[in-house]
Amino acid sequence: DVGVDMDALETATGAMIDMPSMFFATATSVSQVALSWLAVSGATSYEVYRATTVSGTFMLAVTTSATTAVDGGRSADTTYLYKVRALGNGGSSAFSPIDVATTVVFTDASLAGTVIKAVHIDQLRTAVNAMRAAAVLSPTTFTDGSLPGIIVKRLHITELRSSLDAARSTIGLSAIAYTDPTLTAGVTLVKATHIQQLRGGTQ
Repeated sequence: DVGVDMDALETATGAMIDMPSMFFATATSVSQVALSWLAVSGATSYEVYRATTVSGTFMLAVTTSATTAVDGGRSADTTYLYKVRALGNGGSSAFSPIDVATTVVFTDASLAGTVIKAVHIDQLRTAVNAMRAAAVLSPTTFTDGSLPGIIVKRLHITELRSSLDAARSTIGLSAIAYTDPTLTAGVTLVKATHIQQLRGGTQ
């Protein structure tokens, strides 16, 4: 009809666009988080939202037409929760599932061939308790609060696993399929894989 607002008509009748998939948030330093996702057909831009707790309010952190972004100015030793949605002529998509990033930079990024050190466990404890704070859970008081000079024990790993599992479940993240799910005292050796899986569970 003469006088019809075509822009409004297209907006009202436009098909909803798909939710972004393969969304990842990864801390690249103690103050920056790298964000990435797959492009969505029909999307003109994307909005990434951030929260510090699972019960908190998600605030707009980044708007971009790209499929990568960096969220800077973050605080060290903190877990941040992110989700992204696509925007297009049909409106906004649903939000992606939440992903987390914890601003702890781990010593010895690759542990292959590296002896497990006290600092590796200490940093994991910091990261796991940051995850628990984001899940609004109380921090874990770990066995052997001071680790220098103490041999890494099965208990150190099992405490980290159970503490992290509770946080991930509360946030709504998938469970981790651990190598050697049952660690037997005096039988199972602590491996680099055990540490790397815990690191990945906080990032």
